[in-house]
Amino acid sequence: RPGAPLSLRLAAQLAVAMPELGWSVCEALFMPMLLDMHVPDPLLAICWVISPVSSFFLQPCVGTASDVRGRKPFILLFGFMAVVGLLVTPYCATILPQAMAGPAAVAAFGLADVSHDMLVTPTRAQMNDTFGPDEAEWRSAVAGGAGKLTALLCAMLLSPAVAFSAVAGIMALA
Repeated sequence: RPGAPLSLRLAAQLAVAMPELGWSVCEALFMPMLLDMHVPDPLLAICWVISPVSSFFLQPCVGTASDVRGRKPFILLFGFMAVVGLLVTPYCATILPQAMAGPAAVAAFGLADVSHDMLVTPTRAQMNDTFGPDEAEWRSAVAGGAGKLTALLCAMLLSPAVAFSAVAGIMALA
C-alpha cells in the first residue's frame, strides 16, 4: 500500500471520482431535459427506480467478481458504459422522433446511472487496495467532491449537450 507506484495511486483516485462526476451532471440536467421533451410522469418515475433496483442485485455480484477477477476490468467496463450513456442521453431529443425520444433518453440515462452505481464498488475497493482504510476514505471523499464540483461547473457553464459530452470526455480520458 504505502509502496504503491504514483501512477497507481493517481489512477485509483481519478477512478473513484468518476461516479460522482457522472451522477452530478445527470442530477443537474437530466430531469429538466425530460420535462422539455414532455415525457409522461410514469416514465419520469421509472428512470429513478432503474438504478436502485438493479444495484440491489448487481452490487454483490460485481463486488465478488472484482475480488476474484481484479478491479480494472470492471472499472473499464462500467466506465465505458457510463460514457456511452452520457453521450447518447442529450442527443435522444434531437435525433429521434418525439415518441421514441423520451423512452430512449430514459434508457440511456439508465445505462449511465447503473454504470455509475456499479463503478462505486470496484473503485472504492481499488482505493482500499492502494491506500490504508482511513487514507482511502478521506481520499475518496476529496476525489468525489472534485468530481461533483467539476460536473456542476460543466452543468452551470455549458449547454446541456456540451456538459454531458464534456463529462463523458473526462470519464473516457480517465
